[in-house]
Amino acid sequence: MFNNSINYSFRHSKIALLTKHKKEIEISPLIKNYLGTEIEVFDCFDTDELGTFSREKKKKSITT
Repeated sequence: MFNNSINYSFRHSKIALLTKHKKEIEISPLIKNYLGTEIEVFDCFDTDELGTFSREKKKKSITT
């Protein structure tokens, strides 16, 4: 784990990761190593409903 001022706040905590396509395989080790946290994966939400990177499904516009 890197020693930095950011991971001091997050060390020994859990972070939720919302993903559908196994991105945790790549993301989790990086976050754990940099922040010193555990990752809890949630796959119960279809993140493609928010839009896809390949633009098969366009991202919804956000209006306020």
